[in-house]
Amino acid sequence: PTQRILDSASGLDAVFASHADADCINIGVFFLRAGPEMAIWFSQFLTWYHDHPFEIDQRGLHVFLRLPSDKLRVAYPPDDLVQVKGGIIDDVNEVVIGDVGWHGNLSRILIFHWCQRPIALKEEEIGAAYDAADAVEPSNLPLVVAVSSAAPTLVGPSEGPWSKVLALRRLLETYRKDAPPHRDSCW
Repeated sequence: PTQRILDSASGLDAVFASHADADCINIGVFFLRAGPEMAIWFSQFLTWYHDHPFEIDQRGLHVFLRLPSDKLRVAYPPDDLVQVKGGIIDDVNEVVIGDVGWHGNLSRILIFHWCQRPIALKEEEIGAAYDAADAVEPSNLPLVVAVSSAAPTLVGPSEGPWSKVLALRRLLETYRKDAPPHRDSCW
């Protein structure tokens, strides 16, 4: 996923994942380009966030990046905020938040972000992803190729490496949506 994120950051100073169902960023996945302006900008953000602990980090970063949003505002943004160029990573099919779901092609999922899940379920599902990755590692087959090639209706073996891949495929399919989510305004 690194190359895809770097490609999406071309010409930008910062790239963040977003909420597929809302018009604000999610800090689960992000890229910041190193440089003097970014160092000052991020220092300004950290100072502001320290001074305004009642705010939410994601809201602040969104506003500091000057990304569009219908309603999103924060208290007391700095008057002298350094300008950086920000952007959004595809959040419907490439960088997926589990609870929001995904729509598109399974082979395009780069990152699956298990946020807002009960910890026991999160541990179980992340464990299934690790089990599938471990199962295909000896064959040098990328996990995304194995998972997207596995037929979701295939009964398959109940044991062995391929069963782990099928289990992950079935798990990811439970988060699939028939259509992209509707984007609401963040508050």
